[in-house]
Amino acid sequence: MKYFLLFISFSSFSLEIGDVILQPLHCRICSVIENETQSIYSHIGVVIKKNPILVAEAFQEVRVVSLQEFLSKTQRNQDVKVIRNPEFQYIDKDQFLNDFYHHFFGLPYDSKFLWSNNKLYCSELIYKLFKFYNISQPEPKIMSFSREKEFWEQYFEGNIPSRQLGISPASYDLSPYFKEVLR
Repeated sequence: MKYFLLFISFSSFSLEIGDVILQPLHCRICSVIENETQSIYSHIGVVIKKNPILVAEAFQEVRVVSLQEFLSKTQRNQDVKVIRNPEFQYIDKDQFLNDFYHHFFGLPYDSKFLWSNNKLYCSELIYKLFKFYNISQPEPKIMSFSREKEFWEQYFEGNIPSRQLGISPASYDLSPYFKEVLR
């Protein structure tokens, strides 16, 4: 029922191309990411088409899904948050879509959260796509993977990529460059 109400609230709200959707997911690594970044959000996507609404995300691979499919992954009893950068209104929306498909679509998902390999995780996709347009956004910072060290040791098989650049959904949630437009 919660998912249905969430979808209805989106139906009455006008999402725009370039809107970023922050999402809490329900999985063990999602909970660890949320704890690590001290945020309720572990996933992020961006609206790339309005009619029908399509969302670009790095989830299993860099792909495009319907808004309904994107929202269906939201953790039960949690809300998504939509944020918008005012600078985006000056961006050519068709070029944005073309650049996404030309440079990012189909790339593999980066489960190791590394910045400089030919794979992407969700917030890295948003950062690198927006970087094409010099849109003000949070900058990558050194990741520590320090809050649940035991989990990260096992997940990365002893090779935690600490002290590497990275970005998280929380960086966008806290960014002064984006304004909340729906929760």
